Amino acid sequence: MRRNKYVFLLPLAAAVLPFLTLGHDMGALAWVHHIHKSKPPAYLAFHFISPFVDMIGYGGWQIGIIAGLFAVGLFTGRRVRRLGFVLFVSFISSGVGVQILKHLIGRARPRKGLGVFFAGPTLKGGFDSFPSGHTMVAFCLAYTLARFFPRYSPLFYLIAVMVGVERVLLLAHFPTDVLVGSLLGLFTGRMIFELWIKEPEKYLNLG
Repeated sequence: MRRNKYVFLLPLAAAVLPFLTLGHDMGALAWVHHIHKSKPPAYLAFHFISPFVDMIGYGGWQIGIIAGLFAVGLFTGRRVRRLGFVLFVSFISSGVGVQILKHLIGRARPRKGLGVFFAGPTLKGGFDSFPSGHTMVAFCLAYTLARFFPRYSPLFYLIAVMVGVERVLLLAHFPTDVLVGSLLGLFTGRMIFELWIKEPEKYLNLG
């Protein structure tokens, strides 16, 4: 863990960045509204693949795929089974952690029309924007998959980025929600990997 001491800078950056970029959130929100009205070709193209991104970012699909990997690992070997297990721990840890943060911070979602507003600890609907849970889980899982399959890491991270972009385009989150969600997802994924994979050479490069 000593060689990874700088990874602890990630949650620090996650805590500081939103307050340095709050002004940009409203500008980005106006830009998203403009995109919705003008519908440029890039937006229409992304809208076309949006159902796929929704499926990848949906927790039900994610846990189903993870369970499937674990089940396959029961018959194909310890490495795939360990991958399924680490993905499951990553999913639960990032999912639970982000829900706690969301309701402690209580940031209003963009579609509430309240601007950059933090209500503090609350369970009220629509005040759970920060950080983005979809993005945090997506990056946490992407990190784990990238460590097991480094050859395909650009694909895993591209999908995670697409999940985050879609959350902004759907007016479900501000850009800083997504930015911090991605940083916390990477941090969580790395910590879980280091905790559960004691001998990486036994499990990496599965395919």
